[in-house]
Amino acid sequence: MRLILLSLLALAGYAAEDTPKLPPDVQAVIGKADAARVKIDQALIKDLTKLQETYTKKGNLDAANGIKAKIDEVTKGLPDPLADKPVAADPVGKWTVYNTAWTVGTITMNKDKTCLAGNGDKGTWSLQKSMLVIQWYNGNSNKGPLSKDIIMEGDKGASFSMKLNE
Repeated sequence: MRLILLSLLALAGYAAEDTPKLPPDVQAVIGKADAARVKIDQALIKDLTKLQETYTKKGNLDAANGIKAKIDEVTKGLPDPLADKPVAADPVGKWTVYNTAWTVGTITMNKDKTCLAGNGDKGTWSLQKSMLVIQWYNGNSNKGPLSKDIIMEGDKGASFSMKLNE
């Protein structure tokens, strides 16, 4: 048994050494295509989120849940926005909140991990891997991938996007 395991490990190491490294120009072409796919997927997620809100407001929860499942599927294929960045990145600062193209208000993220919305709602924030999670004191919560422009999904259908004020 041990001999079989050692043989498999040796073959795995040999296969890894046999894989040729791609030339820089080929890597650049692949990188460009990957970046284009990410932009398309992000645009799709943004559009689907708007549609999810529309169907939720109309009371068509089956459609809204189906759209959410598709958003989750597309999101899983996106690269981790913090993969090449230190995990210490944080959302401290004032954010402008948008809901389907008009400004709704602000959310201020404080160093003590509390947050305050412009409408007076209070809560706490945390980072879970690359996700910003806001737990509001009223029982609602939102989460989205940490970046300077975030699409936040709500646990009760209330989704919005946030942009960090520079």
